[in-house]
Amino acid sequence: MRTFELFIQNEKLTAADWQKFVANITTYDKKITLEMVIDLNTVSLYLYTQKDLSLLATGLESFLLKPSNRQLIGNLVAYKKLQLKVVI
Repeated sequence: MRTFELFIQNEKLTAADWQKFVANITTYDKKITLEMVIDLNTVSLYLYTQKDLSLLATGLESFLLKPSNRQLIGNLVAYKKLQLKVVI
């Protein structure tokens, strides 16, 4: 399995940006896993795929993929749709 850290290049992303990203990635690999790690002051995104997406690393609008050595851990909770609302 190949792992890529996902970096967001824009200050604001829309649902259309995410849909375009998923459409581009799933052109190469239909079965992907996107992991979101929420830490104290950071949110990290990791993309797991069976195929090497290195050629797409800089070719994705609004996103950048960087190869990573992170391993997918077991017992992940999968959601097709997830909403997060923080009230301060």
